[in-house]
Amino acid sequence: MNSKLEAISTRLEHFVKHKDILGLQSVSRRVSSRTVKDSLVESVVVAREDDKEKLQRMLLSDEDGKKNHMEVLTILGMGGLGKTTLAQCLYNDNAVQKHFDLTIWAWVSDDFDVFRVTKTIVESVTSKKSDSTNLDALRVELKNNLRDKKFLLVLDDLWNEKYNDWNHLIAPFTSGKKGSKIIVTTRQHRVAQITHTFPICELNRLTDENCWCILAKHAFGNEGFIKYPMLEEIGRKIARKCDGLPLAAKTLGGLLRSIVDVEEWNRILKSNLWAHNDVTPALRISYLHLPAHLKRCFAYCSIFPKQHLLDRKELILLWMAEGFLQQIHGEKSLESAGDECFNELLSRSLIEKDKAITEEKFRMHDLTYDLARLVSGKSSYNFDGDEIPRTTRHLAFLKEYLCMS
Repeated sequence: MNSKLEAISTRLEHFVKHKDILGLQSVSRRVSSRTVKDSLVESVVVAREDDKEKLQRMLLSDEDGKKNHMEVLTILGMGGLGKTTLAQCLYNDNAVQKHFDLTIWAWVSDDFDVFRVTKTIVESVTSKKSDSTNLDALRVELKNNLRDKKFLLVLDDLWNEKYNDWNHLIAPFTSGKKGSKIIVTTRQHRVAQITHTFPICELNRLTDENCWCILAKHAFGNEGFIKYPMLEEIGRKIARKCDGLPLAAKTLGGLLRSIVDVEEWNRILKSNLWAHNDVTPALRISYLHLPAHLKRCFAYCSIFPKQHLLDRKELILLWMAEGFLQQIHGEKSLESAGDECFNELLSRSLIEKDKAITEEKFRMHDLTYDLARLVSGKSSYNFDGDEIPRTTRHLAFLKEYLCMS
């Protein structure tokens, strides 16, 4: 493999030396001088004001005429519609935070495990790591910690459709004070039917105008598009191709954020990847327009488990150790080059700041993570107990898969 890479590198160097004779040209893009700011990568909740207001009223209502101590609000919708963003907006609302004695966030996923979810919730409630391996002990601990407290729990991305599993999971929460609430986000209609006690909040696709608002917000920031009238017409056509999915609009807005070249916007508009009727084309287009070094850094993120909390410093150090930053740092330190790469992925919404916790942590949307796994070709692999692909070059695993003998 190394000899093949060396041969390819030698040939490329030959082409560079003889580019004038061969008629090759260097191509560069004209970019604006706008800088990345954290405020611009915060979640933008567009056209969901009515949904938020309705759900907030449910959250803050304690007198519902029912005997239940705990009520469930279920947000239903396909991937990329903004279920988690809406849940985060409610979770972080000042009035909601003041209303509850305790707020907890837990990501569930399609790999449903009552023990894992219960342990995550216990660790969130107690603010310390649990070494317990007994589900019953964890449930007793959780029940005692929630006793006589009005709590809000968010169960994000629930897939399991089995009624008994749902009852098994929520059994410890009955000790909470009247007015306690659970928010469930899900893509599955059956899950919504099983979990909800309030009317189901089913999210619809956004209008083209709403998608343009999101795209423009991420592409131009607070500066707006007034200075770039040539781009508005193209941008609105791109927004129509987002098919009402805010994640697609947000991702493409991040991609176009540093680009003010009309031809480049037209290339995005006319891309032949707009074949599927979902969010995937927007994500693939965003990936394909990354510089080579950012493609490596992005694909490497698939080494972590889905919805893993990313630490900026740790990830940059891993990129450095893999040699991803060697060719781009120039006179800058490797740490500075890594920081720029991280900010670039952040500005393109390929990495997002986690707003459910107070620490400076980041995540990848699960659809973005799926793309990272796809493009890595399993060269970066998170071991989950299955056979390790022969193409794997970067491997990570959770401690429970490490067998000590």
